[in-house]
Amino acid sequence: MRRSAAPRPVAAVALLVFALNGCFSYVPLNGAAPAPGTRVRVDLQTPQPVVSGDVTANDVVSLIGEVVSADSVTLVLSATQLTTRTGYEHVGRGETARLPRANVARISQNRLSPVRTALVAGVVLVLGGSFASHVRPPRGNGGGGGSGSAN
Repeated sequence: MRRSAAPRPVAAVALLVFALNGCFSYVPLNGAAPAPGTRVRVDLQTPQPVVSGDVTANDVVSLIGEVVSADSVTLVLSATQLTTRTGYEHVGRGETARLPRANVARISQNRLSPVRTALVAGVVLVLGGSFASHVRPPRGNGGGGGSGSAN
């Protein structure tokens, strides 16, 4: 019975997406208010309850999401992840979370990391070269052209 080759491309694409995700990191913003639409991680000074849709998560210490608006008093996020003091992670669906700026310890922006990108590119090149060297056909005419008789 012959195995299908279909899972290999799917696995390769999944691995590539996972690797490319590793090219990003959160970099602290220094003082500037993040623009609407910016993907950020917000770390809070003290745990606080955060309402996310119909659920209230207690003791939230960090959130990930996109900035809806930001001013000197309030930061409004479309939250995709809430993390509590105990480490529980609630996956959100982009519900709006309002945070008092006085309780925001740090805002970090999701940015492409040149160092991580270079490392991933190097690994991909090495693995791609290794894979290519194993799937190349042998060199030569491959015919073995004799008459087939031993004289």
